[in-house]
Amino acid sequence: MSYAYRIDLKESQIVSVEGKDTFTTCIELVDVLPAPAMRELLEQKLAEAGFRSEADHMVKVDGHTSVTVNLSTREVEVSALRGGERQVEVTVSHRGEDHAPVSAQERLQRQELLRQQLDQKLQTQTKIAETLMEKSLREEATAALREAIPRLAAELGCVSHAVQAAALETKARSMGTVERVEHDPDSQSMTIVIKLG
Repeated sequence: MSYAYRIDLKESQIVSVEGKDTFTTCIELVDVLPAPAMRELLEQKLAEAGFRSEADHMVKVDGHTSVTVNLSTREVEVSALRGGERQVEVTVSHRGEDHAPVSAQERLQRQELLRQQLDQKLQTQTKIAETLMEKSLREEATAALREAIPRLAAELGCVSHAVQAAALETKARSMGTVERVEHDPDSQSMTIVIKLG
């Protein structure tokens, strides 16, 4: 006589997962003024663009995207983060049949051993599910980053132009009397007429 059995294990848990992608670049500036003055102008123009100061950095968060500018190196890091708590539900099962006659105690021992093996399998499947969710979130972050980069590049280009224009104007004032300053934001050109003397 054989004895058929089935063991089902199900696990449902809330896990915290996140996916992140990062892009780095640099703000290119011609050092018209000494480094401390250029840094001060950069900090000022970034603040005007909505960045906040955090130690040696200026940071701007827009939804799930953040931009961090290192004021010393002018390195820019753009990060997109997706994540939060997600429900993971995994089920594993085993159907078996004992063909040889076994005592009730032996049957319980075998079932307990199988239950432990299934529990390990359940843990492995849960980790795989978490990894797949993390990968999916990282892909979402990459897509968000791709979408944000052109807008951020334009914004940082405007900041760079404003810093360079302010530095040139300051330098011009130190050389003589500035008679006329013209800015063309579209072509990012600048004309300064100075009277020396």
